[in-house]
Amino acid sequence: MIKIGSTVKLKSGGPLMTVISVVDDRAWCMWFADEKFDVAGADFHIQSLVEMSDELQDEITKVYHIVKAAYQEQVGEGKINLLSWLIIRVKKGQ
Repeated sequence: MIKIGSTVKLKSGGPLMTVISVVDDRAWCMWFADEKFDVAGADFHIQSLVEMSDELQDEITKVYHIVKAAYQEQVGEGKINLLSWLIIRVKKGQ
């Protein structure tokens, strides 16, 4: 059941979000929009969201930190953003 404080994701994908308000069938969610930790927010119909288990959230966080460390080791800060670097590596099959 989605409630205030739940970690959710859109069924269609996207970032992990935290529910900060629930009214009727709508949930207002906030998330970090980029690597600079800018915050974004929007409301979504509850049926468009899936609640993330703590275990899955922990696993996603671990993978993110592994990828970010590899990026920083190979590229360094500020030369190319993390998402672009990851896309290039996926296209190359690395």
